[in-house]
Amino acid sequence: MVRRAVLHVKKYDLFNSLREALRHRRQPVQEEDSDPDGLFGEVPARRTARGSVKDSRQQSFRPSSRELEVIDALASAYAFPNRSDFLNSALDAFLPPAPDDGPRRRTSGQA
Repeated sequence: MVRRAVLHVKKYDLFNSLREALRHRRQPVQEEDSDPDGLFGEVPARRTARGSVKDSRQQSFRPSSRELEVIDALASAYAFPNRSDFLNSALDAFLPPAPDDGPRRRTSGQA
């Protein structure tokens, strides 16, 4: 999946737009961005904290040394801060958004 995501980014030359989106995500919150009254409310689909997610379907990625060389070269050539930021951006651009399943259904035996 990672390989497909990187090839997708290269095929459609998405490097600059991904780097710009990453820059915007990393900018610190400015005072004028503060919303203490909750005018805009919470965005349920937006992930605001890092860490493990319950029921995650995370897969491990074990690239070959050649794949690592290519990924690192692309990340460096397009000025991504690091390999992880580049791969996360590539996967975000390639994968469809996660479906909103709504509340999880309980199966028998669950309280």
